[in-house]
Amino acid sequence: AALGMALLTGAYLAYGYGFFPSWPKRRIFKRALAQMDRVPENQAERGLAVMHHAFNQLNGQPLFKHKLAMFYQTHPEYRNAAEHIAWFFDLSNRALFGGQAISGEDWDKLKALCCLCREIECGRR
Repeated sequence: AALGMALLTGAYLAYGYGFFPSWPKRRIFKRALAQMDRVPENQAERGLAVMHHAFNQLNGQPLFKHKLAMFYQTHPEYRNAAEHIAWFFDLSNRALFGGQAISGEDWDKLKALCCLCREIECGRR
């Protein structure tokens, strides 16, 4: 009985941390968060690229701001972060196409969004 409980607990923890390869979408923001931790703040455009790649992987195709409504239909768990995700796409457009520098505050918010998406991915939000 104790062995069975230990196996069930181990399987539950492995599932929660996204260790099952058959569920790769449960690890998208885990990988993105690890990559974000390695990106220096002065290379924030790389952080934007990491987040875009994560959203594109989750969506199964490139995701743009005007397609967020469809994204929320297929991934309703991310609706709670809709305001933050819209902010991300606005920041990305300003930084990548408008030449605006990414501030330290924006960098912190970007990392916080990645953490929030990881929590959603794990079912904690």
